Amino acid sequence: MPRAVDPLISACEDILKHHRVPSFYVCTGIQGISLRPAVRVQGLRDLLALPLSPSQHLQLRARYGKARIVPASKVTIENQDAFVTALVDSVVGKIESVLGIQTTDVGAVLSHLCIDTSGGASMLHALQGCVNNAFGTLIVLLPSGHSGGVLTFQHKDRSMTLPGNVADVAKGFDGIFINTMMTSTPITSGRRLALVFHLTGVHKTPTGPSRLPLNSTGRAAELRTLANGPLPECQRIACGIDYLDDALRDADEKCLDDYDFHKPYEQYSEEEDEPLFPQLWSKHAHLADLLVATGCFDVALVRSTESEGDENEVDTSAYGWPRLSSAFHRLLRRWLHTENQRSSVPALLSHLAGLPKEAPRCLEQPFFGSFLKACWYDVQSHSPFADGTDAHCLLLDWHFETISPDLVHCDWLGDRLPLALVATIDAFLRPRRFGSCAGPCSRDVGLWRLDHVPIALMTAIESQPGVPTTPYTDAIVHALDAIPVAHWPWRPVCEFTSAQGAALLSCMHLCNRVDPALLDVLVALCSENESKSNSSDHAVVKFFQAQPRVLVLDAAVTSRLVAFLLTNAAMLPELVKRSTRWWTLDAYAQLVADEILATPVGDCVLARVQAWVATLPSTPEANRQVVFVALAKLYSEKSLACCRSILGWLATTCREAFLRSGTLEPVAGINDCVLDDIFVNYRHCAECNALHRFLLDGTKVQRQMRRRVCPHVHATATAHDGWLRLEPERIDGHWATRLRKVQQAGRMPIADAARANKDHAHDTKCVRLLQAVLAHLETTVA
Repeated sequence: MPRAVDPLISACEDILKHHRVPSFYVCTGIQGISLRPAVRVQGLRDLLALPLSPSQHLQLRARYGKARIVPASKVTIENQDAFVTALVDSVVGKIESVLGIQTTDVGAVLSHLCIDTSGGASMLHALQGCVNNAFGTLIVLLPSGHSGGVLTFQHKDRSMTLPGNVADVAKGFDGIFINTMMTSTPITSGRRLALVFHLTGVHKTPTGPSRLPLNSTGRAAELRTLANGPLPECQRIACGIDYLDDALRDADEKCLDDYDFHKPYEQYSEEEDEPLFPQLWSKHAHLADLLVATGCFDVALVRSTESEGDENEVDTSAYGWPRLSSAFHRLLRRWLHTENQRSSVPALLSHLAGLPKEAPRCLEQPFFGSFLKACWYDVQSHSPFADGTDAHCLLLDWHFETISPDLVHCDWLGDRLPLALVATIDAFLRPRRFGSCAGPCSRDVGLWRLDHVPIALMTAIESQPGVPTTPYTDAIVHALDAIPVAHWPWRPVCEFTSAQGAALLSCMHLCNRVDPALLDVLVALCSENESKSNSSDHAVVKFFQAQPRVLVLDAAVTSRLVAFLLTNAAMLPELVKRSTRWWTLDAYAQLVADEILATPVGDCVLARVQAWVATLPSTPEANRQVVFVALAKLYSEKSLACCRSILGWLATTCREAFLRSGTLEPVAGINDCVLDDIFVNYRHCAECNALHRFLLDGTKVQRQMRRRVCPHVHATATAHDGWLRLEPERIDGHWATRLRKVQQAGRMPIADAARANKDHAHDTKCVRLLQAVLAHLETTVA
């Protein structure tokens, strides 16, 4: 390991060793607010009366049900500016002082309005998920005129009880509800009104140095100072905070334009589908503060999980670690830009993940370890990355996209290897320890691996053909072998698409595991998918189509997979009926021809082709769309010397089938769709020429034309109203004109006549080609 990295590693280790769990404050007490808030609730004509009048309560019950909680989106504080000033002066300032928060400003964001008639304490908790990075709750008790409902807050051996008398002014009470029990006695009369706020943090511009020193010695000294210095008792909010006030958005963005990389703040955005609020990250943020903050979030998550009675046991031992991802991301970027130590970054990450210095590089021992897994599970919970295969983000994205392409002498994967892939294989190769995250138990881990890893691995192989694949295929095989066969019919977790099935086949082809057992698994994986285009046979088709770009197919595997398709004779009649599927009978015949082309031709191949033809339905459609198409491809691509016997047998069998079908003999009424007795001056214009060809074409029943047709076409259709009909039609939001032929009484249905005419012309042409093939074969033999 390069010597220059050692100081930074030592400093980061010191930070981790000196991490302490912060003290959790129960409350700051009662703080009187000098100004009453003027509250307006959507649905009420007047301001909310304090205390609440019975008539307004009835209106709220009619609009919001029991009206116990009115969300913030339905509440407006008319005197918001003055009330916020009073709130900050009397309550928020006290919170900062008591909690000892020095790195941020404390802010309050409205969660909801509580109207309680029974005395429940749960309604006084801020609603979860409304505000990111909330660390506590601020309760503003409004003049209510109720009796009872005494609130008590208890944390371990400390407690505080609020008096139950009614005040003439609003009261503010701050509670940090982490491992804190809040209870309330029943309300005997009246209603308790309260505004419930989230407590959040807003970063202040730091004083003193705006960034860490640019040299490695100074950086290491700074980190050691942070690690060895005393930690404040409570530093809970050292992380990026959303600016929640839309009115400040433009001013903040304009201010951020003046900053660059060497200024105190960096700007980054939310996901594209979320509202774009600028987020500020202090470059001078202390890693020690972040560690304490993540511990606080860990406890909060455990508390919320227990209170909700979640039956899915989630390993939350290190759930707060993902909060550190952005900090380490920026730390590494600054290390790169200041020291240009590109080759040392992987070694640094390996050491921070707990790997020994002599650990092999790349896939044999993925270097991110538990920290990477924790980051991945955090990202997985966000909707833009829910499917897990496109989450090129956080540390892995930055490292692989920025660093690895330039490391020409290293074996790092590089390019676009998804985070799900490395995290999954890392969980398989290495034992779990503190800092690891097992993921939600409601998702089967084995099925999850099969769902994500194969398709991600094939993507990586396509971009980097020389990448080592053994650890990944071992993990896939392990996942397949670990799932009991009894679980396969039960498929509530994931339904494989054809792309996922094709990727699984490709991965198993790498380790020579394409066997009948795997094909049974593939059928089970796709069995619950209602889409016909995502069935197991479609997955095999996609496997054949994708292989020329990635792998060289083994002849035995090719033969086995084609036999899997050919032996499934039950699907052929269905395919004849459903010719509109993504891959039609033509594509099926192309696969058969490809299999014959890829196999050394001999008597065994001829016998197999004869057996395959015997499984086809005895219908003109199967002969026309399967046998003839396969023969045409063989004739165009295969050497006659290699497959003369196969071509001769197929051509003879196909011609006899055409002769037996009777489509070569014109039937009565086959030309009922031909209107050659209607005169059209086809030299007049392009539309008149098209009309002339349409009338003589016995295979077409209707034709689409533009909205304003030629007057001669309109006159011809009007003059022969019993044979032709012009109708307006709306296509993709635009008006057009449809010209169709009219059914005549006593004649064959016009659609049947057109189909019979088309089949007659097609089969006649096919028979001529088959005779030419047989003649060519005889000529070559002579």
